Amino acid sequence: MEPSSVWLEDATPQSAHFRTISLDGAADPIANLGVAGEAVEVAWDSESWRLAWSTADAKPEIMISTNGATPRPLTANPRLDETPRIASLPGGKTAYLWRTDASTGNARLTVLDAAGSKLVDDLGIATSGYAVASLNLVWTGSELVAFYPMASPMDSSLMMLRMTADGRPIGPATMAMTASASLDAVLVRWTGDRFLVAYSSGGFGGSLYLTYISRDGIQMFPGVHIDSSGGLLQGVAPSIAVGPTSDALVWDKDTDISYLVEVFHDGTLGKLYAFEDTSVPAVAWVGTAWMLAVAQIQHPTTSMPNPKPDYIKLIRFCR
Repeated sequence: MEPSSVWLEDATPQSAHFRTISLDGAADPIANLGVAGEAVEVAWDSESWRLAWSTADAKPEIMISTNGATPRPLTANPRLDETPRIASLPGGKTAYLWRTDASTGNARLTVLDAAGSKLVDDLGIATSGYAVASLNLVWTGSELVAFYPMASPMDSSLMMLRMTADGRPIGPATMAMTASASLDAVLVRWTGDRFLVAYSSGGFGGSLYLTYISRDGIQMFPGVHIDSSGGLLQGVAPSIAVGPTSDALVWDKDTDISYLVEVFHDGTLGKLYAFEDTSVPAVAWVGTAWMLAVAQIQHPTTSMPNPKPDYIKLIRFCR
């Protein structure tokens, strides 16, 4: 698997781009995905990259693509559809979860087969309308699991809905965890035997936490406090990645500094690393090291009052 990168070009309207990059740094041609209303979600299915995003229309639709090929709509209706999440399933199937204003629920889920046909009717899920960045969709190897905030006023609770690979619920949704304040952003990854959960809570400048949830939806220990020193961006989820002996968490602040910390499965934390003049970090395990993708921020200086535009930078980080 080659690492991939997706980004939005700062223009009006903003365009989304995708490219793959080999581990030796060689980059494939850039694919232009067209106008996008938000960041592009990416999932790997062992053979190809699956992409999803929403348009910039007043009534946005969900667009999907494989390996950066010509996009096609997943939704085409008068609803407001946005913030898609993706999970790749066996047999070339792909599951999508997204926020919607439809009366059947605040989120909807569907599963497509390898040919792109829907396996079941869209499933409506009632969620909190406040924590858009808290929607998550995860494949465990045997079950498809959706995580989402409980409908208001209990938007500090994270719900968990287990499903078959065809998107059919296995019993009712259950409460997986409750934060001390409303959930602003949540990111969930499957480690192979548990769910790794990073979440921010408490609004702008709030706190960042991490915990693990068992396969059956039991929080394994209270949220480990990661950061509350101010400047956390409200509604912006951290990035997490699963490694063989530890997991990694990266996040940024309004101070143009990105941070990385390793997390061991008992909840203890490793050393904290800081990367100055960077923002919107993402992290992945590439077999022997952590790979970070960051936006390198170019600040004006006396000698260079008009610096070059910001650019995407890859950092191979070995422990």
